[in-house]
Amino acid sequence: MASSDLCVLVGGGPSLRSFDWSLLDNHFVIAINKAYQVLPNAQMIYFTDNDYMQREWDAMFKHGGMMVRGAINPQTEPQNPRLMYYRLITQLGFVTQPGCLAHGNNSGYAALNLAGGHLGFKKIALLGFDLKWDGKNSHWHGGHDRTDTDDSMKRWAVHYDYLAAPLEAIGCKVWNVNPDSGIKCFEQVPLSWMEEHRG
Repeated sequence: MASSDLCVLVGGGPSLRSFDWSLLDNHFVIAINKAYQVLPNAQMIYFTDNDYMQREWDAMFKHGGMMVRGAINPQTEPQNPRLMYYRLITQLGFVTQPGCLAHGNNSGYAALNLAGGHLGFKKIALLGFDLKWDGKNSHWHGGHDRTDTDDSMKRWAVHYDYLAAPLEAIGCKVWNVNPDSGIKCFEQVPLSWMEEHRG
Protein backbone atom coordinates (compact mmCIF):
# COMPACT_ATOMS: atom_id res chain seq x y z
CA MET A 1 0.00 0.00 0.00
CA ALA A 2 1.33 3.43 -0.95
CA SER A 3 1.98 5.78 1.94
CA SER A 4 3.19 8.78 -0.06
CA ASP A 5 1.37 11.00 -2.54
CA LEU A 6 4.00 10.44 -5.23
CA CYS A 7 3.14 8.33 -8.26
CA VAL A 8 6.14 6.64 -9.88
CA LEU A 9 5.94 5.56 -13.51
CA VAL A 10 8.56 2.91 -14.31
CA GLY A 11 9.63 2.54 -17.93
CA GLY A 12 12.24 0.42 -19.63
CA GLY A 13 15.16 2.80 -20.21
CA PRO A 14 18.68 1.46 -19.58
CA SER A 15 19.33 4.04 -16.84
CA LEU A 16 17.55 1.59 -14.49
CA ARG A 17 19.91 -1.32 -15.12
CA SER A 18 21.21 -1.38 -11.52
CA PHE A 19 18.37 0.49 -9.79
CA ASP A 20 17.37 -0.36 -6.20
CA TRP A 21 13.69 -1.21 -6.65
CA SER A 22 13.04 -1.16 -2.89
CA LEU A 23 13.15 2.65 -3.07
CA LEU A 24 9.67 2.50 -4.57
CA ASP A 25 8.04 0.42 -1.84
CA ASN A 26 6.01 3.26 -0.29
CA HIS A 27 4.88 4.94 -3.50
CA PHE A 28 2.04 4.29 -5.90
CA VAL A 29 3.77 2.57 -8.81
CA ILE A 30 2.64 2.14 -12.39
CA ALA A 31 4.84 -0.49 -14.04
CA ILE A 32 4.99 0.01 -17.80
CA ASN A 33 5.29 -3.14 -19.88
CA LYS A 34 7.88 -5.59 -18.49
CA ALA A 35 8.70 -3.48 -15.42
CA TYR A 36 6.08 -5.50 -13.53
CA GLN A 37 8.54 -8.40 -13.41
CA VAL A 38 10.74 -6.62 -10.85
CA LEU A 39 7.92 -4.75 -9.11
CA PRO A 40 5.69 -7.32 -7.39
CA ASN A 41 4.03 -4.60 -5.31
CA ALA A 42 3.22 -2.24 -8.19
CA GLN A 43 -0.38 -1.15 -7.92
CA MET A 44 -0.86 -0.98 -11.68
CA ILE A 45 0.59 -2.34 -14.93
CA TYR A 46 0.09 -0.27 -18.07
CA PHE A 47 0.69 -1.50 -21.62
CA THR A 48 -0.35 -0.72 -25.17
CA ASP A 49 1.35 -3.00 -27.71
CA ASN A 50 -0.49 -6.07 -28.93
CA ASP A 51 2.69 -8.15 -29.30
CA TYR A 52 3.59 -7.40 -25.67
CA MET A 53 0.12 -8.48 -24.53
CA GLN A 54 0.36 -11.76 -26.41
CA ARG A 55 3.75 -12.59 -24.88
CA GLU A 56 3.01 -11.51 -21.33
CA TRP A 57 -0.70 -12.25 -20.88
CA ASP A 58 -0.42 -15.30 -18.61
CA ALA A 59 2.52 -13.98 -16.57
CA MET A 60 0.90 -10.58 -16.03
CA PHE A 61 -2.19 -12.04 -14.46
CA LYS A 62 -0.08 -13.74 -11.80
CA HIS A 63 0.78 -10.22 -10.63
CA GLY A 64 -1.49 -8.64 -8.05
CA GLY A 65 -1.76 -5.20 -9.62
CA MET A 66 -4.52 -3.75 -11.76
CA MET A 67 -3.97 -4.24 -15.50
CA VAL A 68 -4.63 -1.27 -17.77
CA ARG A 69 -4.32 -1.30 -21.55
CA GLY A 70 -4.63 1.49 -24.08
CA ALA A 71 -6.27 0.33 -27.31
CA ILE A 72 -7.87 1.92 -30.35
CA ASN A 73 -10.88 -0.42 -30.29
CA PRO A 74 -11.20 -1.86 -26.75
CA GLN A 75 -14.44 -3.68 -27.57
CA THR A 76 -12.56 -5.97 -29.96
CA GLU A 77 -9.78 -6.82 -27.50
CA PRO A 78 -9.45 -9.84 -25.14
CA GLN A 79 -11.44 -9.30 -21.97
CA ASN A 80 -10.64 -10.17 -18.37
CA PRO A 81 -12.28 -8.93 -15.14
CA ARG A 82 -8.91 -7.60 -13.96
CA LEU A 83 -8.15 -5.75 -17.18
CA MET A 84 -9.32 -2.16 -17.68
CA TYR A 85 -9.20 -0.55 -21.11
CA TYR A 86 -8.71 3.09 -22.11
CA ARG A 87 -9.48 4.05 -25.69
CA LEU A 88 -6.63 5.75 -27.52
CA ILE A 89 -8.27 8.63 -29.36
CA THR A 90 -5.38 10.85 -30.45
CA GLN A 91 -1.63 10.83 -30.85
CA LEU A 92 -0.74 14.07 -29.08
CA GLY A 93 -2.26 16.20 -26.36
CA PHE A 94 -3.60 15.69 -22.84
CA VAL A 95 -6.89 13.79 -22.75
CA THR A 96 -9.20 13.97 -19.74
CA GLN A 97 -12.29 12.55 -21.44
CA PRO A 98 -13.39 9.58 -19.30
CA GLY A 99 -12.03 6.28 -20.52
CA CYS A 100 -9.77 7.85 -23.15
CA LEU A 101 -6.07 8.67 -23.56
CA ALA A 102 -3.56 10.20 -25.95
CA HIS A 103 -0.88 7.70 -26.89
CA GLY A 104 2.15 9.70 -28.08
CA ASN A 105 3.34 6.58 -29.94
CA ASN A 106 4.78 5.47 -26.60
CA SER A 107 3.32 3.55 -23.63
CA GLY A 108 5.05 5.90 -21.19
CA TYR A 109 3.25 8.89 -22.71
CA ALA A 110 -0.14 7.22 -22.34
CA ALA A 111 0.66 6.15 -18.76
CA LEU A 112 1.58 9.73 -17.87
CA ASN A 113 -1.71 10.95 -19.38
CA LEU A 114 -3.43 8.31 -17.23
CA ALA A 115 -1.68 9.25 -13.98
CA GLY A 116 -2.14 13.01 -14.29
CA GLY A 117 -5.36 13.20 -16.27
CA HIS A 118 -7.43 10.36 -14.79
CA LEU A 119 -5.92 9.11 -11.53
CA GLY A 120 -5.51 12.64 -10.17
CA PHE A 121 -1.88 12.53 -9.06
CA LYS A 122 -0.24 15.91 -8.54
CA LYS A 123 3.29 14.57 -8.02
CA ILE A 124 4.70 12.18 -10.60
CA ALA A 125 8.21 10.78 -11.03
CA LEU A 126 9.32 9.26 -14.32
CA LEU A 127 11.85 6.44 -14.02
CA GLY A 128 13.45 4.80 -17.03
CA PHE A 129 11.96 7.35 -19.42
CA ASP A 130 15.28 7.61 -21.25
CA LEU A 131 14.14 7.45 -24.88
CA LYS A 132 17.71 7.02 -26.00
CA TRP A 133 20.24 4.22 -26.26
CA ASP A 134 23.05 3.96 -23.69
CA GLY A 135 25.43 3.01 -26.47
CA LYS A 136 24.25 -0.56 -27.02
CA ASN A 137 20.95 -0.98 -25.17
CA SER A 138 17.53 0.65 -25.48
CA HIS A 139 16.10 -1.10 -22.37
CA TRP A 140 17.29 -2.28 -18.95
CA HIS A 141 15.55 -5.63 -19.45
CA GLY A 142 15.70 -8.27 -22.12
CA GLY A 143 12.92 -9.74 -24.20
CA HIS A 144 12.09 -6.54 -26.04
CA ASP A 145 11.47 -8.02 -29.46
CA ARG A 146 10.94 -4.79 -31.38
CA THR A 147 14.00 -2.67 -32.08
CA ASP A 148 13.27 0.98 -31.33
CA THR A 149 15.56 3.11 -33.44
CA ASP A 150 17.33 6.16 -32.13
CA ASP A 151 15.38 8.34 -34.58
CA SER A 152 12.06 6.92 -33.35
CA MET A 153 12.93 7.57 -29.73
CA LYS A 154 13.95 11.14 -30.50
CA ARG A 155 10.55 11.74 -32.10
CA TRP A 156 8.72 10.20 -29.17
CA ALA A 157 10.70 12.32 -26.69
CA VAL A 158 9.48 15.52 -28.36
CA HIS A 159 5.89 14.29 -28.09
CA TYR A 160 6.08 14.76 -24.31
CA ASP A 161 6.19 18.52 -24.86
CA TYR A 162 2.44 18.28 -25.51
CA LEU A 163 1.86 17.00 -21.96
CA ALA A 164 4.06 19.43 -20.05
CA ALA A 165 1.93 22.59 -20.17
CA PRO A 166 -1.44 20.87 -19.52
CA LEU A 167 -0.01 18.99 -16.53
CA GLU A 168 1.47 22.20 -15.12
CA ALA A 169 -1.86 23.97 -15.66
CA ILE A 170 -3.68 21.51 -13.39
CA GLY A 171 -0.98 21.77 -10.71
CA CYS A 172 0.75 18.49 -11.48
CA LYS A 173 4.53 18.46 -10.96
CA VAL A 174 6.55 15.94 -12.96
CA TRP A 175 10.17 14.98 -12.28
CA ASN A 176 12.17 13.11 -14.91
CA VAL A 177 14.57 11.03 -12.82
CA ASN A 178 17.39 10.91 -15.34
CA PRO A 179 19.48 14.01 -16.16
CA ASP A 180 20.49 12.38 -19.45
CA SER A 181 16.96 11.58 -20.64
CA GLY A 182 15.90 12.49 -24.16
CA ILE A 183 12.76 14.07 -22.67
CA LYS A 184 13.62 17.68 -21.83
CA CYS A 185 10.26 19.28 -20.96
CA PHE A 186 10.18 18.19 -17.28
CA GLU A 187 12.63 18.94 -14.48
CA GLN A 188 15.46 16.42 -14.75
CA VAL A 189 16.97 15.05 -11.54
CA PRO A 190 19.52 12.28 -10.78
CA LEU A 191 18.61 8.76 -9.71
CA SER A 192 19.68 9.71 -6.18
CA TRP A 193 16.50 11.84 -6.07
CA MET A 194 14.56 8.63 -5.40
CA GLU A 195 16.71 7.91 -2.34
CA GLU A 196 15.79 11.34 -1.00
CA HIS A 197 12.12 10.64 -1.69
CA ARG A 198 11.93 7.10 -0.40
CA GLY A 199 8.50 7.81 1.04
